Amino acid sequence: ANLSCCQAKACNNLESTIKEIVEENFSSQEVIFKTVAIADEANASLVAKYNAKSQTVVMVNTKKNKSLDVSDIVRQYLRDGDKTVFSKSLVEKAKTTIKL
Repeated sequence: ANLSCCQAKACNNLESTIKEIVEENFSSQEVIFKTVAIADEANASLVAKYNAKSQTVVMVNTKKNKSLDVSDIVRQYLRDGDKTVFSKSLVEKAKTTIKL
């Protein structure tokens, strides 16, 4: 989204942190990190499908047609700033809920 937080680099920092967690914990054959700009009309169907808003983070297992919005974990991280807990929570959700 084109929001003030994005202009202040908060969105970029969050994106970078999540990408780092994904790359540290999963091979590129297991997980693909993808950024989808909600303001881009080309992404309208994905935005609608996952009800995406600013800083929405969704894990999708395309092989099993399963998805999980983990934005609640992201919001908690933005409040407390604990990257260790954030990383552990994201990886656990991916492995247990989405079964990556």
